[in-house]
Amino acid sequence: MKIFNNKIILLLLCGVALTLVSCVNEDDTMGLGFVKSNGGMDILSADNTNVTLEGASFKYDSLKTGTNDNLMLGTYRDGTFGRITASIYASLGITNSQFDFTQMTVDSAVLCLAYTDYFSADTSIKEMDMQVTVWELAAAIDSADIYAQSEINTENSPIFSSVVSIKPLTSVYVDTAEAAPHLRIHLNDSFIFKLKSRTFTSKEDFKEAFKGVKIEATTTDANGMTVTINMKSDLSGIKIYYHNDSGNKAVYAVNFPSDGKKFMHIDYDYTSTPLSALALQGDSVAASQYMYLCCLGVSEITLNLKGLDTWYSADSVKGAALNRAELILPVADPADKAFLFPRAIQAYRMQDGKFIFTDDMIRTNWTGNLYDASIHAYRIDVTSFLQQYLIGKFTDCTLYLAPDVRLSSASRVVLNGPQNANPPKLNIIYSHPAN
Repeated sequence: MKIFNNKIILLLLCGVALTLVSCVNEDDTMGLGFVKSNGGMDILSADNTNVTLEGASFKYDSLKTGTNDNLMLGTYRDGTFGRITASIYASLGITNSQFDFTQMTVDSAVLCLAYTDYFSADTSIKEMDMQVTVWELAAAIDSADIYAQSEINTENSPIFSSVVSIKPLTSVYVDTAEAAPHLRIHLNDSFIFKLKSRTFTSKEDFKEAFKGVKIEATTTDANGMTVTINMKSDLSGIKIYYHNDSGNKAVYAVNFPSDGKKFMHIDYDYTSTPLSALALQGDSVAASQYMYLCCLGVSEITLNLKGLDTWYSADSVKGAALNRAELILPVADPADKAFLFPRAIQAYRMQDGKFIFTDDMIRTNWTGNLYDASIHAYRIDVTSFLQQYLIGKFTDCTLYLAPDVRLSSASRVVLNGPQNANPPKLNIIYSHPAN
């Protein structure tokens, strides 16, 4: 059995490559279940491998947000990652093919948004006053294939604009009935007048009249807060409260239809942060001490191993079996900030301009590239990825690392960089028959 532990020089500037340094014996028992045990093994020196690695932190400009049912709303500021503002665009729909609002008295129209989660750097903050603004869309959302930078024109005047108390953990009473936590916004009279001014003869007729809404929530708080909205919840939508001439009261639901169009728009502001270079599309960040990983497309990481194929083809290594390969990514943030960290880091490769999970991520016996509190680091399994690269299944040895739950959380983490006292490492366990 052979174990070499290369301390990876993870460079954040694309095109710069340094030789990996080693060897530090970590755990001589690691991988014994994968390596044959009946002799005939050589131990090769990792000092002779000359494996290098290129990397960059970058902003992923093609982050799709149109297919997720849980969308974030709010503003969050972080001294390292900057300021993000997440807004929601959603189409509207009615359940009945025909409904005559002219034959009733509309008492109120209430936009409801069901909370599923919230994010704040200060765990003591459970609620926050925020400026909420709602506009009608001036054009329809014409596709579900929509990205975080997309926008739809709105009507000039909002149908709601006021400071609202956002309470994602507090139950709501509607009349005397208790309901799960959700935001309730009373839309203004102009929306109600438009609603009751005509008869809608079909679902398509309604969609033509009401193309959708844009919802934005901002705050002057130093850190801010975001909430996650479940767009598919029965609580979410516009509730029309009305009564007829007989005094009978009822509620009619205008929904965010499951087959309708919706997406999350994200504004980024990296001013005066280590990621300020990301303000320009396609730019990357060079930082010797740290690497930056954050949800919502704020920052991701690309890693490209070079020289591994040269090492693998060397006479002293030919015929070796790659039993396990693992990236160890130490965390720079203190352990008491672990609640901010992504639960896992996903590893992808790129094909035809799209992220595709590596086979290591879709194996049924693999639980994910999780944060390991015992070593204050993430462990990223890249065994299958490197195996397939070394046998020539694909020619590009570039890995793309992104946080899990990329669209419904503001989770973030700072990882140690190449010149840190505890830099990242690549552990490769391999076996080779004796000559």
